[in-house]
Amino acid sequence: SKSIQNTRWLQGERKADEEKVTLQASAGSIWLQYNASDLVLVAGTARGEVEAKVYVDGVLHKTILVKDFDAYTLVEWLEIGDHAVEVKFNKPWIELYAFTFG
Repeated sequence: SKSIQNTRWLQGERKADEEKVTLQASAGSIWLQYNASDLVLVAGTARGEVEAKVYVDGVLHKTILVKDFDAYTLVEWLEIGDHAVEVKFNKPWIELYAFTFG
């Protein structure tokens, strides 16, 4: 079967505008299927810290703390190919701006 590359889904109550998507529910997640070795998320929050658990192909890969508005490396140095990443956030008010690939 053919995979769907560079596709994303959001779960949780959210508000979107031209620049970003802001998670407004108590928790939520974003799922992305992509074809690359590296994945970076540009995100931040103005309300403390938000814990983000990063799952790659269904397995917990790492946990990061999002606080400042910055580029956060979610995945690096995987074999280039199709990968599914889900990032689960434990609090609202995270602002998601963009993904970059390497």
